[in-house]
Amino acid sequence: MSSEEKTKFFSLTLKYMLEQLQQTDDQLIFGQALLQHFFNSEGTDYSGIIEIVVDIMWLNYSVLKILTPLVEDTEPQLNESSGESEYMIDETSMLTLQTIAISRYQMNRELNQRSYSILAH
Repeated sequence: MSSEEKTKFFSLTLKYMLEQLQQTDDQLIFGQALLQHFFNSEGTDYSGIIEIVVDIMWLNYSVLKILTPLVEDTEPQLNESSGESEYMIDETSMLTLQTIAISRYQMNRELNQRSYSILAH
């Protein structure tokens, strides 16, 4: 990107941010519990499943790495046309967040296909 190009920004509603942070927190808690179950179980081979859970947890920590600074370091702005509070996120972070969200969805789907879940129901 040349120095003359302006950075594009996108808005994320406060509601969306809180939902994503809650979902991320839930998946980390359930993922840790599932890993603890696997490690405490004797005689069962969970290879292949543990790796998926670890990948999902890494993706969730990546979401936190993007969203936490937005919440902690900036104030939401009121969108006068919608009446909602919104955070501004730069294009690079937004693309990264989208990629992580898709990857997390796919990994959760793969875990579900193996009859396990770390999603809150």
